[in-house]
Amino acid sequence: EVCNYLCYRNTIPNASAVVFKKRDDLFNDDIINSRFTGDWQFWVNYLKVGKIGFTSEELSYHRFHENATRAKKDTDSKLLRLSERLKAIKDGRAFCGKGMITIKESYKYKYLFKFISELEISMLNTTILRTVPIDILLYTLLYKLSKFRYKVINKLS
Repeated sequence: EVCNYLCYRNTIPNASAVVFKKRDDLFNDDIINSRFTGDWQFWVNYLKVGKIGFTSEELSYHRFHENATRAKKDTDSKLLRLSERLKAIKDGRAFCGKGMITIKESYKYKYLFKFISELEISMLNTTILRTVPIDILLYTLLYKLSKFRYKVINKLS
């Protein structure tokens, strides 16, 4: 699960839909202090030592409300979300022995490239930029370039 899915994105977005054995040793400061990806980081840690099963049967209901972390759109929240996502991706990739993102797997991070490309340049201070791996920056630029190319082609048509 970690190597096939969780090193790309959080595929378990609703913790209330999961049944697992309690393990206090899997909660570290990164997880406890995380506002946006603590669950994602927990699943990666849990699956390093535990097992997972999946059923497609609908057993729980997930509701969205305006106070949920997914609803936070202010600059500080966006930057914190980016920082935490990068940490979760890094941890998942490290566990799987994966290095830089390859072209072949880059499509799995399209959501991340889109998220970064939609941030205003003024938001991306040098501290944040230093935390973004070069391969992710490169693919983000390619993503933006392809979107620009698409717009130009549509205007010419």
